[in-house]
Amino acid sequence: MAEKLDQWPSNRVRRGAYSRYPWEQWLDGNIWKLTKDEDFFADMRSMRIMVYKKAKDKNTRCNTTVIDENTMVIQAIMEEENV
Repeated sequence: MAEKLDQWPSNRVRRGAYSRYPWEQWLDGNIWKLTKDEDFFADMRSMRIMVYKKAKDKNTRCNTTVIDENTMVIQAIMEEENV
């Protein structure tokens, strides 16, 4: 049953999409093929948005392409390529 709290918990564990994916690896400049329900669990549109957002957070750009309804390819464009 739901419980009403008087204040926001200060020791909560941060969870979410950004912590469950290996962004350092995926945004290392290599070309990565990601498969839905194996590598990521969001719908394809949401995942593409997350990839672009995370790349922006790392001050880089990235390319994505959707191969089919379950497969996406991503590549971070490293700083020296951002000329």
